[in-house]
Amino acid sequence: MDKNIKVVCFDQGGTLLDRVPLKDSGKADYVRIMEIAGIAGDPFIFGKELVEADKKYKAWSLSTNIESSEEEIWTKWLLPEIGADIISDYYDELTHVFSHSKGERFMRSDAKSTISELTRRGYKIAVITNTVSLTLVPSELKNGEIWEYINALSMSSVTGKRKPLPDMFWDIAKELDVEPINCVYVGDAPNRDVLGPKAAGFALSILLKEDPNFKIESLTEEHKPDLIISSLSKLLDIFPNKIEG
Repeated sequence: MDKNIKVVCFDQGGTLLDRVPLKDSGKADYVRIMEIAGIAGDPFIFGKELVEADKKYKAWSLSTNIESSEEEIWTKWLLPEIGADIISDYYDELTHVFSHSKGERFMRSDAKSTISELTRRGYKIAVITNTVSLTLVPSELKNGEIWEYINALSMSSVTGKRKPLPDMFWDIAKELDVEPINCVYVGDAPNRDVLGPKAAGFALSILLKEDPNFKIESLTEEHKPDLIISSLSKLLDIFPNKIEG
């Protein structure tokens, strides 16, 4: 691998983290959101309506590559019938609880060992991720014992712009005082995690796909990554030790 690679950047959800369904299908989380908003009724009917509202926001966000604030998401898109005066103190909790309703997110078993070894080998580590929350990503990195290895973090909830726009990728390169060509990106979604780093001029886009039946031929040319890996630990075969001795 090219010795000029200095920064390995990661997506968060679907890459560093995976998700498993909840046994109660999110019922407890829907109940909590209803309590905060002062809504009565069947939690599953409410949950279905909330998911549909979220899909509309996501469709708009994907079409514009804009990430709205939590306040706007909850008052305009998800709970437009509830006054901001009722939920304004709970935006962060609402976002965390709604995210949890979609499934338990957990750090991949090889994430910490891979990132700590890449750090030992001399690479800087960054996370570039789309998220509506200001606190969820940092808390997950801390809980997964990875936070100490992160040299830079860029979130769409802060920038207001989403991948695949190149802005967050450029921001990371600038923050770490390197050129985009000195960076690589590891993600799981071709429409964001390949287009984005390519547009930003990153050296490599690497796609994590655990499915052994996944075929790169199924992707359009613009969505094809430079490399595909089946686990994060495979990165250690790609990026050599940069520290002598």
